[in-house]
Amino acid sequence: SLPASIEFHYHFDDEESIIFADPNQIHHVLMNICTNAAQAMKSHGGDLDIRLQNLEPEMPDTSDYPGNVPGPMVKLSIKDTGPGIDEEIVKRIFEPFFSTKGDSGYSGLGLSVAHGIVKNHGGEITVENEPGQGATFHIFLPRIEKLDEESINKLETLPRGTETILCIDSEEEIKKILKNILENLGYRVLTASTPEEAMQVIQEPAQQIDLMITSQSMPKISGTKLAARVKTIRPKIPIILCTGYNNIELNEEIKESGIAMLLSKPISFSKIASAVRQVLDEALDKEKRNG
Repeated sequence: SLPASIEFHYHFDDEESIIFADPNQIHHVLMNICTNAAQAMKSHGGDLDIRLQNLEPEMPDTSDYPGNVPGPMVKLSIKDTGPGIDEEIVKRIFEPFFSTKGDSGYSGLGLSVAHGIVKNHGGEITVENEPGQGATFHIFLPRIEKLDEESINKLETLPRGTETILCIDSEEEIKKILKNILENLGYRVLTASTPEEAMQVIQEPAQQIDLMITSQSMPKISGTKLAARVKTIRPKIPIILCTGYNNIELNEEIKESGIAMLLSKPISFSKIASAVRQVLDEALDKEKRNG
């Protein structure tokens, strides 16, 4: 998908680099950073270097890790030869909803999500930037020697189901990640990118929907307002709201719109598995009590 003027270069350690992570979310981080790097170089071309190495706490390569290295780490570096990032922008690129699209070569799209995913996996992400010389993103993640029995059991015991879930998110990558996670847990998943698309699905009388998951930040109307609209048509559908923010005003909107649960982004595999099963089971219990 990238122009021929951009060349890839890979540098991988001979050793195994094993982490305990959700592969879909790590894929999102890689795609996001590489896409931004490609956008920065689209005018004149350049080199995209991807380097993977194992780190020990005492190694000099840990110097750009923001704090003491707690143990063995995997360091993934993504470097471009673009114009670099303006110093004022560098300070804000990991902020939720911050974007430089239209102002520079970097879209900034999803960097806050990428940052959240890395932090949620016990890691760190940093930027090494030289205006005019390009930028390098360093991703540090805890390394494991092997996938132990406890980790395998943890994955196998995640709550699952077969219900139908409608997922709404305007960010395509987040929607894909959520769909993939839920389908791996056994659910049937419908998706929509806008509130209008979601309402079209909701208004189909024959369409079975057992749960709706929506983002708060969307075009035209918020997730809470969408939830309120859905409740006027299908009052029994439980709704989970996903957001990067949580404040008093939002909590009031949640109460008024009948949302069953609030989930803070980023959303991990285990977090969404537990939340979905809990909300579905509570809705089923409520239906049984009522009759």
